[in-house]
Amino acid sequence: MGKLGVGIVGIGHAGREHFTAFEENPDARVLAVWAPSVRRLDLFPGTMDLFAPSFESMLERDDIDIISLCSPNYAHAEQAVAALAADKHVICEKPLATTLEDCERIVRMADTKPSLKFMVGQSARFNPICKTIKRLYDEGELGEAFFAEADYLHNIGNRIKDWWVDDRNPHFGLMGGGVHPIDLLRWIVGDIDEVFAISNQKVLTEFPHDDAYLMNFRFENGCLGKMAAFLGCQRPYELNLAIYGTRGTAINDRLYLSKVEELEDFIRLPITILAEHPTFGEEMAHFVDCILNDKAPMIDVRDGAKSAARAENPST
Repeated sequence: MGKLGVGIVGIGHAGREHFTAFEENPDARVLAVWAPSVRRLDLFPGTMDLFAPSFESMLERDDIDIISLCSPNYAHAEQAVAALAADKHVICEKPLATTLEDCERIVRMADTKPSLKFMVGQSARFNPICKTIKRLYDEGELGEAFFAEADYLHNIGNRIKDWWVDDRNPHFGLMGGGVHPIDLLRWIVGDIDEVFAISNQKVLTEFPHDDAYLMNFRFENGCLGKMAAFLGCQRPYELNLAIYGTRGTAINDRLYLSKVEELEDFIRLPITILAEHPTFGEEMAHFVDCILNDKAPMIDVRDGAKSAARAENPST
């Protein structure tokens, strides 16, 4: 089998990262790029010859196996359903969709195409710190979790795009950023049973929605949790993750284990923490491997729908 052909929808930050990751993968090649705004191609050098006349034209091509959805969040549902209907494998940037109804629509379509792979781009799962904490918890080193928390701390004021402040299709902060910590906590601890959420808007006043969110959880296994997503922080970006268990605690790169006698302080894990870890290469490599070797993606359509549902409406 030759290289998998890729068509990328969207040429913002995520689209450029997907482009680079697929181009660097030995088993894939980008054959087409499309976005409604051709003027943004100056941010995407070397792609003019790949620019497709329309989204539909990419779906009609037999040499395109994968559709990479890096489009505005509100467009994900229609494009994902159309790509599946055209028998394309799909990797969709988070969130899967912006409403519970649209998530369900994508899941229903994916169920009719069992031979196709569908993955949601929850990139934080590929962060080395997050993977290490997940492994420690799964192996029982931390014991049973009784409290877990994750934070998405960012200042997106200089990243605001037209569609983010469009009242018809706004960029809901929990969807754009809060879905990262929500997904990490679900991935490690399990599904969420109860939620209490509060929010306010003090910084990004041009936003149609609030810019600071705080959520308290009770997971189905009884563990308690907290998530904070602050989009107007006056500080550098940071994604934090902590699991408090009956045998130990992991807070980012710090580990404390009760089984280690006379341990008086945290152990530093030998992992470099980067502000925004370059996870896209590993993410795309995983998806390509799933297609070539018929494996289940780490974040399948239902998994992505569950995280998006919590971000869309904390009470659902």
